[in-house]
Amino acid sequence: MEKGSLIERRLDNAVFREIKKTDKSIVMGAGIGHDYSDINGIITADGTGETPAIAWIKATNNFACSLANAIGARLTLLLPEGTKESFIKKCMSEFAELAEKSEMPIVGGHTQVSDSFAAPFFTVHIFGHSVQNCDDNSTSGAKNIKYPDKRSICDGSSIIMCGYAGMLGTDILIQKNESIIKERFGNYFSSGYVFGTEKCSVANVAKMIRVALKNDAKIAPTLGNDARIVATLANGAGIESALMNDTRLAADDLKISYLHDISCGGVYAALWQLGRFADCGFTVHNDRIPIRQETIEVCEALDKNPYLIDGTGGLLIVCDNPEPILGALEEHGIVAALIGRIVKKGERLVAFGDGETRKLAASTGDEIY
Repeated sequence: MEKGSLIERRLDNAVFREIKKTDKSIVMGAGIGHDYSDINGIITADGTGETPAIAWIKATNNFACSLANAIGARLTLLLPEGTKESFIKKCMSEFAELAEKSEMPIVGGHTQVSDSFAAPFFTVHIFGHSVQNCDDNSTSGAKNIKYPDKRSICDGSSIIMCGYAGMLGTDILIQKNESIIKERFGNYFSSGYVFGTEKCSVANVAKMIRVALKNDAKIAPTLGNDARIVATLANGAGIESALMNDTRLAADDLKISYLHDISCGGVYAALWQLGRFADCGFTVHNDRIPIRQETIEVCEALDKNPYLIDGTGGLLIVCDNPEPILGALEEHGIVAALIGRIVKKGERLVAFGDGETRKLAASTGDEIY
């Protein structure tokens, strides 16, 4: 079995085929292309990882794409036999710090020590209210909002990418191949990372969109106590307040149909999942996908494809009017680019600068493993 998130073929055959939707209150259940569930307006999402920070970021990113309002988090710690109490305390201290930064209480969980576990592993489960059911400082009829909306994803809809390709994957590769990286690059990566998990949150962008969708004329001037941001995507805490005051992002202008965070399998996997969710094709221009030179260099040294390594920290947005979104994001220091467009009944294609076009295939795993 391949390491990492279960690949699509195995999900279809071994997981989804066994799940029966018997309750009409399940609005959004198991499926490809969305990493949260909607049970009559109650949103749940999970994230897993080998460290508390990775599990927390993956969970909050999955949840953020629902545009929901988080209430709390539950934790599961699976620990190998012989784990010291000091290690558990250190992990919980890290979780507590992450929870405090996000203003999201930890409301419970489970800790299990067993010789069945070879190494520590963590799960974060977040729950909250959907954008249709939130009652924070909105002045509009939020219950009229339909999100995500497959029907509005149509020919010509724009695909925006926020963040860089392979963000978390770059850091993991550096940490797992320390000797090779040092031999090739000297002390350039002496910190052990390029991005850091604190830069791998998409909550900021999702929060901006959620507030905009819930206001008729403009983004609310303040979020007050509702500012549940795990970490900024770039350049510090000033970005959120700046985005929230950007009056160009009127609800009528956004016309956003879908958000999907990039994770295991990288940007190519996320694009394929978008196609599965919306039952559509697209053409994406590879040279428009934001990517750091450090990611390219590290992947070349380790013979990895940078578009197929863990892309946690990146976000795909499908919308009809990309200009106001791109303008606001870029002005406030968040990397964003229009990378392609939907072709509703076409194939899923990636176009390269030399004129070559390739069909995108379903992910066969993440190249960090």
